[in-house]
Amino acid sequence: QEIYNIYLAGGDTEIAQIVNAPFRTIHNILQAWVGIAFGYYAYKWTKIKGPAGLFVIGVAFIGFSYMAANFYPFTRGWSYFAPLWGPLGLIYLFKSVEKYNLFGYFVYWGKNSLNLMLTHYSITLVMAQIIFEKILCIPFYGKITLVAFACSLPIQHLFVYLVNRFAIKTLGKTKQ
Repeated sequence: QEIYNIYLAGGDTEIAQIVNAPFRTIHNILQAWVGIAFGYYAYKWTKIKGPAGLFVIGVAFIGFSYMAANFYPFTRGWSYFAPLWGPLGLIYLFKSVEKYNLFGYFVYWGKNSLNLMLTHYSITLVMAQIIFEKILCIPFYGKITLVAFACSLPIQHLFVYLVNRFAIKTLGKTKQ
């Protein structure tokens, strides 16, 4: 990485960019393989560790990623791996609790995601924005959007129920 940056990258002239192009491609391929290899071995490791071990390792990876990304002194040189450690930590964390059915709510919205995508931005978000900006005269940004999101959840549930009950074919599905 450093050799590439010193000798090849950063040329402003057209000739420098032409010379840089094939090396940039090779550089990007090699960078991608670091992530691919990291992901492969990380997946293999999830088969070995138990849920408690994955939880502890997940929390540790998330913390280490945060520190590496923010360039704490003892993580110098590890910041390159920060984008890998954080997501891996989240995967380990969620994998450690997957059998406890803590995510039933997310499963529900995953199964009804098409319905959610079709109605959220086109109906509930517009309704919330009209209510807050035009009726209540409150700007629609910042913390108020979280309030609007919380208020829109019952409406979204109603839309899912109505579409699944009376208009399931509009989603390309048949009744089960």
